[in-house]
Amino acid sequence: MKIYLAKKIYTVDSDFSCKEAMAVSEGKIIDSGTLSELIEQFPNAEIVEDYKDAFIYPGFIEPHLHIVGTAAMFAALVPVSFTDWTIDGRTYKAVRTPSTFITAMKQRIQEFKDRETLVLWGHYEPLHGSLTTQMLDELDDTRPVAMWGASIHKLICNTKAIEAFKINDLPKDIFGFIQDENGRSTGVLTEQAMFRVAAEHILSKLSPASIIKGLYSVLDQGRRKGVTACVDMGVGISMPLEAELQLLAAADQTPNMPKCRKGYMFGWQKVYEKHEYSAQSAFDFVDAHYQENKENEITFPVKSIKFFADGAVSDYEIITKEAFPDGRTTGWLHRFADRSEATLAEDMSLFWQGGYNIAIHTQGDLAHTKVLDVMEELNANHVGRNGQMFIQHMGFTDDEFFERVQSMDVKPSASVTPYYSYHFYSSWKKEQVLPPSCFSQLQRARSAIDAGMNISVNADIPLMPTDPMMGAYILMSRDDIDGTPVLPQEALSREEALRAITSSAAKQHMLSNIGSLEKGKLADFTILDFDWMEGPVEELKGKEAMACFIGGEKS
Repeated sequence: MKIYLAKKIYTVDSDFSCKEAMAVSEGKIIDSGTLSELIEQFPNAEIVEDYKDAFIYPGFIEPHLHIVGTAAMFAALVPVSFTDWTIDGRTYKAVRTPSTFITAMKQRIQEFKDRETLVLWGHYEPLHGSLTTQMLDELDDTRPVAMWGASIHKLICNTKAIEAFKINDLPKDIFGFIQDENGRSTGVLTEQAMFRVAAEHILSKLSPASIIKGLYSVLDQGRRKGVTACVDMGVGISMPLEAELQLLAAADQTPNMPKCRKGYMFGWQKVYEKHEYSAQSAFDFVDAHYQENKENEITFPVKSIKFFADGAVSDYEIITKEAFPDGRTTGWLHRFADRSEATLAEDMSLFWQGGYNIAIHTQGDLAHTKVLDVMEELNANHVGRNGQMFIQHMGFTDDEFFERVQSMDVKPSASVTPYYSYHFYSSWKKEQVLPPSCFSQLQRARSAIDAGMNISVNADIPLMPTDPMMGAYILMSRDDIDGTPVLPQEALSREEALRAITSSAAKQHMLSNIGSLEKGKLADFTILDFDWMEGPVEELKGKEAMACFIGGEKS
């Protein structure tokens, strides 16, 4: 048994209490209180004073990321991004203008000239300018070269890549296959077409060893930022289900791999397609897998299933009430085989009745309206519980949405991706592509909490590097990268922000053994040289954890 002494231990329990010391034995918290109280209670315990001048928190939880998909991207792709990325010990610095973007692309093309196929990653048009097949051909027409968008929802290919990836052999009606007047590829793929090409022609070429190496970078990044648990939102989306699960299991057996509790869920479309388009068979597979594996403490399924409503906000693939100024049209993502947005409630019903969370990717205000419609339909047939509908990202939400939520007996929860306001808001204002109503609707976390919703914070890696402290800082300050306030009335309090990366995130995924430092819970905790309730919040930008403990063991 060990007793950990700290300047403050933020338990993040229901009372948001602070303690001086915490007793840990066999991976669990035995008690907490003053040092003298615990010494009297446990006279033979070892006193750990290494962190007596520091602050202990529940382990930070990253509630929405893509573990294996990001590891594969780290192994296969080379960053040219609007933000810094550290991969295998190397930091690729951010580029945020068209000229620096092209210069960086040229440097990467030259540096990685020995790769038979080169896939870059990180293009974001409002900052980097337009990118076309012709431009990629001008940079390199000797081999397949492609640029994966920063949103992870778009792929731009040069002519050689169009041929090598067999893009023109795609089904003509697959969502995201953008064609010219002759029915040939324009070189741009989005959403379902992009994921199919990426899985078949890019990620499938990787060796397991290279992905395990990428996993180290993903988990090490989380460890440095205080993450002790995370949840993969859609195993099987970027590669076959079995392959992703095998890689996650292999990571747990890899020496020196950073330790992290890794939850995961399946993407409904992939399971539905794999099980001969039978909703019952899809549910039976997911439920059997959950029942067989739920007791695992390190890598385990959460009781949830992933759906998509609309697409990436950074690529403007969102469903909004107000029309886009340039007249563009966007589409619902839940359209494949015999399914459409009209069948969402039907497709979710078995999981809803089975007590599963319904995690749904949704961004635009009209898409959010559809989600509430579906939730009410589900609830009318089988009463659910608060948080059972789990909105992912919550890009743009209007007043009507929150008024409806306020009046609902069973409310949704949401995980917010605050980097939209931090990195993208000013460029969106400059471009004026989004409907004007969107600019007053972005990431309304304050309104969500006031309406009774439970809120967490996520980075959605590989959209952004995992950093719960940075995400919490953005939602507290509401400043963008240049220090300009973005809807400051939507700011969270310090306590709310800390809960968003600990207890609230755990509650959303029904992880009852973590999220707070209470007697009987697992001893997962993060140590900082920062007092959350009193220190300057700006210090959270770039902050790294002093240490992470999982089950009482240092990661």
